[in-house]
Amino acid sequence: ECKTIQMEKHRDCFYEMMSKFIQKNFYYPEEALENKIQGRVFIRFVIEKDGSIKIVTVRGPHKLLEEAAINMIKKMPKLIPGKQKGKTVRVSYSVPIIFKLQ
Repeated sequence: ECKTIQMEKHRDCFYEMMSKFIQKNFYYPEEALENKIQGRVFIRFVIEKDGSIKIVTVRGPHKLLEEAAINMIKKMPKLIPGKQKGKTVRVSYSVPIIFKLQ
């Protein structure tokens, strides 16, 4: 967990945990596989003050891959919200999810 490490390393820890979460929950939409659709989806979301996730934007090469990325992020549990100067704040993140055919 990231909350037990030094403050300066929280961001790196978060991205590492995020990567593990995406790997664990990754799925390739069947229709995208059949149609040989691949590419990188960029998903931007906000961790709200209550720890919930709000998806802001999704940009990818195809709607099927965008929807798969949204569904993966929606599976995330509530997170610990960010703090700045002792106050709880919203924090924005952008994550790429790569769909690549073997």
